[in-house]
Amino acid sequence: MPDQRSSFVIIDEQEEIRERLAAERARLRREAGLSVPRHFQKPKERAFGAEERDNVTILFGGLTWKHEDSSKPFFMATATSVRWCQLRM
Repeated sequence: MPDQRSSFVIIDEQEEIRERLAAERARLRREAGLSVPRHFQKPKERAFGAEERDNVTILFGGLTWKHEDSSKPFFMATATSVRWCQLRM
């Protein structure tokens, strides 16, 4: 049987594998014109005070009629001014 050589590189060290993988990822990112990835950061939340209730509009979209009907009592119980609008598409 003829000697068949493989084009695969055999690496025994885990650390060397990590280094080669990181180097290849960096090369592919440079080649694609990508910089360091920007990870999502949660925006800062601020308190919603009672003094803002008269000036703020909250829009909900994509609710089923069941979810819409179950949310109505909550807003009415919190003394929030509620107006339900029908959207036509």
